[in-house]
Amino acid sequence: MWPFANPEDAFRAAVREEFGAVARECGSSLRQLEPLLFGFVTDYAVITVGVYPGHFKSTCVKLRRRITGEKICVNDAADIGLAVLEEFVSGSRSDVYTKRQRWASDEIREEIADLATAVRKVALPFVTTPNGDWNGLRAFIQEKSDAPYRGKW
Repeated sequence: MWPFANPEDAFRAAVREEFGAVARECGSSLRQLEPLLFGFVTDYAVITVGVYPGHFKSTCVKLRRRITGEKICVNDAADIGLAVLEEFVSGSRSDVYTKRQRWASDEIREEIADLATAVRKVALPFVTTPNGDWNGLRAFIQEKSDAPYRGKW
């Protein structure tokens, strides 16, 4: 059993553990930007992990190509969700983005671990090398936005 009764404490602890490790693997360090928002930068990308409120609290991992000297922050106009990147790279999305049903400590811990695994699986070329196909990813997003609704977005 995860030792935190407060789901927000569980979220922070899980992000520090899982995404702290991912940041170190990328030669960076995780920073807490707000109570429920973390992020790190590499030479090539800005990555954020946060909780977004609403009827159902959700965790979102977003990334974007980094402009030289850019600091860690959210930029909704430029950020791309990890789910979209996964679909671009692999042709499908895993269920990690929709699996959790409750804002409960044990489920949050599992979700954060799965999201960190997804970053390792599909995002590292975008985060750690200059070889990420950012232009192809943007074209993919544009194509999906222009296409008739197909139930995928």
